[in-house]
Amino acid sequence: MKFHFNEVALRHTAQSRLPDREGRLLYRSSSKGTYRERWFRLHGNLLFYFRTNDFGAVSSDHDPVGVFVLANFTVEMEQAVDRPFVFAITFEGEEGRKHYFSGQLMQQCLDWIGALQRNSYEALRTKYESLKREVHRLGGKDPVKEKRR
Repeated sequence: MKFHFNEVALRHTAQSRLPDREGRLLYRSSSKGTYRERWFRLHGNLLFYFRTNDFGAVSSDHDPVGVFVLANFTVEMEQAVDRPFVFAITFEGEEGRKHYFSGQLMQQCLDWIGALQRNSYEALRTKYESLKREVHRLGGKDPVKEKRR
């Protein structure tokens, strides 16, 4: 799922927290588009992307161009004729549309794929449930339920 960016809280998250992963990739939103260099920051299951300046750094305005919510998606390597190392994200409900990312090295793409999969909503939810069961097994109370009261 992709949505355009204008929330103050999301802007703060994108700019101030230490990301789970960040780096420069080429990005295009369709198979017929052109690649644009973007700076990506992964925070949990939110993948922010920023414009880059002529030196490849984040543009001076620092506001993200957009953000992907990493839920109900697949990510995999793609065979592309125009670039050697390409992976794509497809969101459930948008099966006819892929978001393409290109790195400079195969390992860079594989590292991004692993980070995206580990930070998907589904993976984070599974990890949360596992930790909750472990706390319960050790005789503790669910800290999330306690905090809600």
